[in-house]
Amino acid sequence: MKTEDGWLEEFLSEARAQQLAPSETLMARILHDADRVQPALPRTPQPRAERPVRLWFRALGGWAGFGGLAAAAATGFWIGYLPPDVLAPYVPVLGAEDASSLGLGLDDPLALLEP
Repeated sequence: MKTEDGWLEEFLSEARAQQLAPSETLMARILHDADRVQPALPRTPQPRAERPVRLWFRALGGWAGFGGLAAAAATGFWIGYLPPDVLAPYVPVLGAEDASSLGLGLDDPLALLEP
């Protein structure tokens, strides 16, 4: 179904041919208003120094590093709190013959402290 759009095309081509620009008074009012408002604009906030806690947190690797640190601390506390007889069932799993050889592979790890 065809419709006659010739009148619409003429109207749109006339509108395209016109060059519209804002008047000089409008531009002067816009620039005057911009000059009046510009000093009241907020300044860019200065970056704050990071807190030492945040720096330590980032230095440890964020949440992943903190999780590993918490797991290592809990494991160290558990091993330090329990006497060696309680750890005896786990010694073969760790690849040692007895609990005293878990440290440095020495029979007497305190021998390193002697002069």
